[in-house]
Amino acid sequence: MRSLTAAMAIVAVWATTAQAQISDLLRSQLAQSAAMRAPGAQPVGAPIGGLLSGRQSITEYVTMQAGRCYTVLGVGGQGVADLDLVLYNPNGKRVASDIGFDPTPSLQHCANWPGAYRLEATIKRGAGEVAVQVYAAGGGSEVPSPPPVGGDGMPPPDPSLQARAQPAPAPGGDALAAHVDAQAAALAPGSRRVGELFAGVADKGRKNDWFVPLEAGHCYTFIAAGGMGVQFLSQFLWDPSGRRVSDNKSKSAESVMAFCAGIPGPYHLQVKIERGAGEFRVGVYAKQ
Repeated sequence: MRSLTAAMAIVAVWATTAQAQISDLLRSQLAQSAAMRAPGAQPVGAPIGGLLSGRQSITEYVTMQAGRCYTVLGVGGQGVADLDLVLYNPNGKRVASDIGFDPTPSLQHCANWPGAYRLEATIKRGAGEVAVQVYAAGGGSEVPSPPPVGGDGMPPPDPSLQARAQPAPAPGGDALAAHVDAQAAALAPGSRRVGELFAGVADKGRKNDWFVPLEAGHCYTFIAAGGMGVQFLSQFLWDPSGRRVSDNKSKSAESVMAFCAGIPGPYHLQVKIERGAGEFRVGVYAKQ
């Protein structure tokens, strides 16, 4: 098995002086969080952190292997009211985030491509010591355990959505559907599509919602593509407890989002046109 150790470096430093040394207290809190949220996973490199003021960030690059699942855990010490984590793939596209109101964020991501992923940790409210650690599931098949209920401030999905937002299969043979399947073959080879493609039509700011049954122990790729007139397309995913577990806010008419399910059940998928208007298709692809 390849070594899980990866080169991790702070490449953007906060404006004022920060202490790179992480206290034993925060190291202990990271270990406790990992035992609960990522049991069996191995740390990737050393934790990073220091003393930050409000709105200050630290950035690191983490080398990730294709097909392996990762969990990123953050801990804010005394005085830190809100700490956010955001992860970008080697192309600069945001692939995962935890931007809820809490001092202990976490995010999960299964890497579809190998390379250097950019991780940003930002204090949005308060000030104090922070620590961040990346963990990798072994063998490329294990998935991180889900974070506990709550913590990101997102409300649970409206149960009434399940009745009015059942999967609507896309018309067979249309160009958008063919394009989504072709993208899946290129970006997630070996994956199988979960059910039919979803079809939607919307203008700027309008949301389309579905519930998708996901199985624990499987990694999924969500591919959305907009037709003529769609400029920016976003995807969001909530687990059965109502916690937002993944998102991708694309600056194009295509959005690709990856997620490994730690718990089975109906996940709330939402697609939103951020700019433009028109039709779109969404496909969900699973790989064990």
